Amino acid sequence: IPLHTELMWILSNLTPMALLERGHAYKDKVAKGIKANVGLFNYPVLMAADILLYEPDFVPVGKDQKQHIEFTRDFAVKFNEFYGKKVFKLPEALILDNVATVIGTDGEKMSKSYGNTINIY
Repeated sequence: IPLHTELMWILSNLTPMALLERGHAYKDKVAKGIKANVGLFNYPVLMAADILLYEPDFVPVGKDQKQHIEFTRDFAVKFNEFYGKKVFKLPEALILDNVATVIGTDGEKMSKSYGNTINIY
């Protein structure tokens, strides 16, 4: 859907790099010696565009994704202030205790980059 990438681009132009540098996923990868690329760095902006386009009040996420909702709210506030009107809602994270963390095959948080997923095939 072209609107996702278009909104991502607009939000990217309003987003300070220092905010994205505080992203948990970005800092975690860099700390583990994984080279960061623009896709990893900008992923929170893409996720925010995906969320904001649909104007939700709540977004169901795991606890490790809460920061993405916080970033989304920051981006929405910045956009609304820049354009002088309320365009975007400020969604809230909805974190259910029983699914807050999905455990991988090694007992840690499941992630493809950690190699602890269960391959569906």
